[in-house]
Amino acid sequence: MTVNIEKFPVYYTKLPHYKDVACNLTYATPDAACFDICAALEQPVTLHPGERIKCPTGIKIAPENPFWCRINGRSGLAANHGIIPVGGIIDTDYRGEIMVILLNTNPAGKESYTIHPGDKIAQGEFPFPYKADFKEISNEEFDKLTTSRGENGFGSSGK
Repeated sequence: MTVNIEKFPVYYTKLPHYKDVACNLTYATPDAACFDICAALEQPVTLHPGERIKCPTGIKIAPENPFWCRINGRSGLAANHGIIPVGGIIDTDYRGEIMVILLNTNPAGKESYTIHPGDKIAQGEFPFPYKADFKEISNEEFDKLTTSRGENGFGSSGK
């Protein structure tokens, strides 16, 4: 069975703390379901067992309505280090920086994990059978892509 994958434009802009790594916002292979998302940290951060952080990515995206993006884990981070993303949907109307909530699922006294600037921390996925065709635009152009929600995230829509 052959399924036609359709690409659609997703505009993005880089913030000043963005880390320029070749893998960011790229599909690793032609058949990859997800694109890579990398950490935009100023310095390494150690995540101890049971801790979670909001990890900056240095990017904002503007998918066309009705597309939303799911943030998924990286199998190697989960299997080898117990690091998983949680709470990962980017709504079509969100225009703030993508922040990936990372949780160290290891029990107390076990392995801590250090995240470095530019590390692959998660994968983004748009609804099948669509893939993003990322198009970089300036911050000024991005600011014109307003929505009623804007940059409000992490609980801004209520309990």
